[in-house]
Amino acid sequence: MLSMEETEVIENDGADTSLKWVMREALRGVTLDLGPGVSGASRARTGESSISGLKVVGESISPAFHLQLEESTGCRERDVKLLQEIVTQCMDRGIALTLARYLEKEEKYLPPPSIRIVVTVEQTEEELEKAATTISKVAQTVLL
Repeated sequence: MLSMEETEVIENDGADTSLKWVMREALRGVTLDLGPGVSGASRARTGESSISGLKVVGESISPAFHLQLEESTGCRERDVKLLQEIVTQCMDRGIALTLARYLEKEEKYLPPPSIRIVVTVEQTEEELEKAATTISKVAQTVLL
């Protein structure tokens, strides 16, 4: 559920924030009711997560966010392989994704493996919805 502050940011912060919101909410499994433009996003209705096994993480002001495994397999290598398989299958379906890369030996606090997603103003609502749907279907296949 969106707070009043989040709704105001979406309505007043321009296309980039609105498109990021559309993608984030689509990945979270929100049923979008956009009406006659992205500013109608405040009418969204939340639903159950559409990506079983993955969670959306990141700051709302960033154009990038990450998809992480909800539960690690206990082995970083296996987690990376699962996420890489999602990336590969999405690429085969025309959705460009990448694994987040870290300097594993140099990082003091190594973040969990994740898929990095960047939303730009060049992407349409339809493209974002297609990407979210594809990611969800592929993740369901790979993780179940």
